[in-house]
Order: sequence, then structure tokens, then C-alpha cells
Amino acid sequence: MYFAKLIVRMGIAAEINARATIVEQGFTAERLVTGEADLAVQQISELKQVGGIEVVGPIPHDLQTPAVFSAGRMTNAKHADAADRLLRYLASPDVVPVLRQSGLEP
Repeated sequence: MYFAKLIVRMGIAAEINARATIVEQGFTAERLVTGEADLAVQQISELKQVGGIEVVGPIPHDLQTPAVFSAGRMTNAKHADAADRLLRYLASPDVVPVLRQSGLEP
């Protein structure tokens, strides 16, 4: 849905929508594999889930809207210590290479 709003903001929606299909769920890149599309626009982490495609690169930084992921736990969690350890690990520098490999930026 971000891309649909972006092309409106850029003033090119009519031209793009005349030839485009907006996919509201799933991996847009699957349409590349089946031959239904020549171009797919989606988050890099989602594009990377589809084999047999080439991820060209991100939309220019000044046009992006970052998606921020957060985590938390219940105050009365049964395994609060384990949950805290997991959350600390996920926020640690050890996880940065895995995040980047999957298309996410820490």
C-alpha cells in the first residue's frame, strides 16, 4: 500500500496504475516468477523470500517510510527472565549481520 501512496505523491499514479496491479497481500515477487509481472515493489525483506528473482535495490532513501519493529513482554510473564534474555539478544550487535542478510536494517 505504501507504493500506491508513493506514486500518487509523485504525480505518476495514473500512468503506473494503467499498467499495474496492486497486490494487497502475499509476496508481490511471486508474480515475477509466474510471468504475471515484470516488476515487483515490496520491502526488501519480503522480496528476498522469493527465489529466482533479482532484488535491484531500495527506493531512494528520501522517499522511504521506515517500518519500525518493537518487542515487549507481559509484566507477569511466566518466563520473564528468558523473554528478557531473548529481547536483549535480538537488540544486540550479534544479530546485526542476520538482520542485514534478511533485508532489514537495525
